[in-house]
Amino acid sequence: MEKVNKNVDSERGLVGMPVAIYTHFDTMEQKLLFEAVVLPDIRDVLNKYAPALGCLGVSEDIERFESEDKKND
Repeated sequence: MEKVNKNVDSERGLVGMPVAIYTHFDTMEQKLLFEAVVLPDIRDVLNKYAPALGCLGVSEDIERFESEDKKND
């Protein structure tokens, strides 16, 4: 027989995992190039592996998940 702690939620839910990317650019062109070319690839990789880590993806997914929770209540 498995003991269950009543104070702990036994259902595993998805959690949000904030990610911060710190950069420094000398020119606005460098910043715009990074945001246009590199950042989408980083976002795609993070979103690809988020479910394996038990996390949601981008913030739009978190908003969708929260709205579904409100509908279920």
